Amino acid sequence: MENKTYWIYLFHKNKILSKFLFDDGDFDNLVKKYGNRAIVDGLKRDMSIDKQIKFYNVFIESLYKHKINCYKIRHSDHKLNLCSFLALYKLNKLKNDDENGIFIVRYKKNKMIKINNKI
Repeated sequence: MENKTYWIYLFHKNKILSKFLFDDGDFDNLVKKYGNRAIVDGLKRDMSIDKQIKFYNVFIESLYKHKINCYKIRHSDHKLNLCSFLALYKLNKLKNDDENGIFIVRYKKNKMIKINNKI
């Protein structure tokens, strides 16, 4: 049985902003689930694509400033960060380079070893 659990790290300016553990190994499903939904929700609220791109970039920058200043970040902000990254990825506006972007790593569960102590 193949392990299809992955860590997804979201980077901005060489700083990890968020990380998520996902059971579904298909990145395209993740983009459809979160990125497309964020874009469609924005369009339903009469936000143009340009305004959405600006909003996503401003939100990522503000979360970066919170992280740098050691402020607590709510779980809902981390989820919005994921939606922002995936929406920018879907719109081909995400700079996926050495300093910014999405990094996906296969999750390997630590093996636990049972130790019997006989005294």
